[in-house]
Amino acid sequence: MKITKRQLRRIIREVLEEAEKPLQKLAKGIEKRGTGGDFSEWCGERGVTQACIDRAAKEGGKRAKQASLAVTFSKAKGGGHSLTYPTKKDKK
Repeated sequence: MKITKRQLRRIIREVLEEAEKPLQKLAKGIEKRGTGGDFSEWCGERGVTQACIDRAAKEGGKRAKQASLAVTFSKAKGGGHSLTYPTKKDKK
């Protein structure tokens, strides 16, 4: 089966758009609640760093969820592997 470059571009665009939908929905919820920036503020003047992610994961609860979301958004925006959420083994 052969596909043209145009068809391939369309397929890629559709896949990327589908992948963005859940994050867009989350972002709208954050905006609606007015909680945007809460995690960054909690992290302090240095902003969201790996140390802050680790600290939030260790604390658990709301901050751990925010840390996980921050890592997800970072990767989606091209942050790559700079931020990672610690595994259960790493938290100890």
